Amino acid sequence: ICVRYAKNESQAREILKEGFVTAFGLLKKVDELDFENWLKKIMIDSAIRVLRRYKQDYKIVSTVNAYEGLSRYNDFVDDTVTREIEAGDVINAIQLLSPSYRIVVNMHLADGYSLKQISEKMEVGEPTIRLNFERAMHQLRKNIVQLTTISNAE
Repeated sequence: ICVRYAKNESQAREILKEGFVTAFGLLKKVDELDFENWLKKIMIDSAIRVLRRYKQDYKIVSTVNAYEGLSRYNDFVDDTVTREIEAGDVINAIQLLSPSYRIVVNMHLADGYSLKQISEKMEVGEPTIRLNFERAMHQLRKNIVQLTTISNAE
């Protein structure tokens, strides 16, 4: 979780450290049966807190025309490229995203939050979160194409 949300290994360590400090402080309140989900939520919240400290990198900007021009993003990557990627390439492609895009992609795709839940947690309008998610997916596809092109060239 920490690596997926972080820009680099150092930031992942910072998220992990803050998450464990929080978890140890609340350990008496956890139900043993739900420990994994509890710890996962703490780590996600820690990632958001750490990324907020780097606010200049993190801004999620509201937009007026949230869906303008997004149809051109839909069919960006062909199936042959997506079949050839490895897990490490996906993590690297996610880490190349801006923090605001990385948060939305991780929360929605990997951690199962709805766009509405992300909107509430991030205190940003749902249309803005939806736009950021769509733009993030477009950028993620581009990153994957670049990484697979580089890997295939080597």
